[in-house]
Amino acid sequence: MVNMIKNAGNQEKILLQLLKKAENTAFGKANHFSSIKSIKEFQTLVPPQSFESHLPYINEAKKGIENQLWPGIIKNFAVSSGTSGAGKHIPITDDRLKDDKAYQISVIKKLMSKTENWSVFGGKVLSMPGSLEIIQTNDFSYKIGEISALTADNSSNWIDYFQVYPLKESIKLSWKDKFELLLGIAQKADIRLITGAPTWILEFLKESIVKSGKEIKKLWPNLKVILSGGVALSHYKPQFDELTQGLNCNYLEMYGASEGYIGLSELNRPDWFNLDLNQHIFYEFECLNTRDIVDLKRIQVNREYSIRLSTNTGLWRYPLKDLVTFNNEYRIKIIGRTQTMSDYFGEAVTIDEIQGILKSLHVLTKTVTIGPLSVDGVNRLGLILTDSNTLKIENLSKLIDKQLISRNRHYAIRRESAALGEILVINHSFIALQKIFMKNNLKAQQKIPVIIQNRDLMNLISIKTR
Repeated sequence: MVNMIKNAGNQEKILLQLLKKAENTAFGKANHFSSIKSIKEFQTLVPPQSFESHLPYINEAKKGIENQLWPGIIKNFAVSSGTSGAGKHIPITDDRLKDDKAYQISVIKKLMSKTENWSVFGGKVLSMPGSLEIIQTNDFSYKIGEISALTADNSSNWIDYFQVYPLKESIKLSWKDKFELLLGIAQKADIRLITGAPTWILEFLKESIVKSGKEIKKLWPNLKVILSGGVALSHYKPQFDELTQGLNCNYLEMYGASEGYIGLSELNRPDWFNLDLNQHIFYEFECLNTRDIVDLKRIQVNREYSIRLSTNTGLWRYPLKDLVTFNNEYRIKIIGRTQTMSDYFGEAVTIDEIQGILKSLHVLTKTVTIGPLSVDGVNRLGLILTDSNTLKIENLSKLIDKQLISRNRHYAIRRESAALGEILVINHSFIALQKIFMKNNLKAQQKIPVIIQNRDLMNLISIKTR
């Protein structure tokens, strides 16, 4: 805790460095960066921002116009597919990519703090970054893809020595082709570390067992580390333990987003992260109860906050959609999302409500997604579950519907007024649902969204199960 508070004092220094470097950009001039000398002045002169307020500058940057949000020309953009919503293109500057490399070193140091993990250097690393494409507009071209793909594209060449397959070749492939290729190569490799989103790692482990006919401990007896990010590891830890039984793997969880790498867990202590204060990120926290926006020195433990970042990727007072809290050790935990509510019909149903009901009904499922649909002219709330045990539970839709009516006044009113029909439970396999998203040009190779606002897409998914 002492180190956390001590390093929090460097936050103003970091902010002033960011402002100084960006003072001659279009955004910096519009927001008087050159006159700002303190955190208080920054919060007074620069209003809280959104993706929409950044969008005009991002659109100009994608044309090759320099000095918009950050000095110079920006040639890389990340497709934000989780924390800040699908379809948003986040500028990724060279300075940001340098910080990413520093973060990677901190991850390695954390892993190597446990002597037994040094053995990973004697074998291979299995990783599956996203895909990257080049967009040509007139005389300017830029790269766009998941942040994992951009990080892989910027990785040092020596890293490929430890990889099952070269990272810079991997990012050229589609998710399906990449998965199948790695599945084949990995059968004969000495895999010692696997890194990626928990969802795809689990699917890879399961498919590897099917393909090889062996348990994981016999297929990869030297597997030592699971390095995950993108989705909460704790949701999947029991499945990992079951599949890797007998290996005693070590787990490390990263908290990262397209907008920046936020923190890193302790070894084998998922969920709680040490906030990364060594990068060029100025943190602010918006209290959900009071709506006050405070800097790191003024946060209080056990309160719910949403995060705002000002970074060397050219984002200013930019909101992440994560809800977080701090414990007494000033570690940070993601406790939800600010946009995890389905409100298409005014039903105001959150994913937390649904997950609580599923837990009470003893429903086990890999992922949960809710969204609006229309069945035979009746508006409904759809609930998509993957790889679940719902076939063993009779009248599940009625049971969930009844609990929602009792718990949620908005939903109850709409059910009473016949504005909504009974909730519809849709069962899918995880792989089948991913294929639907990919076929519809949605980037879901790492995450299944918890909320879908597109009724046509929800209707399509429901038809696939009828």
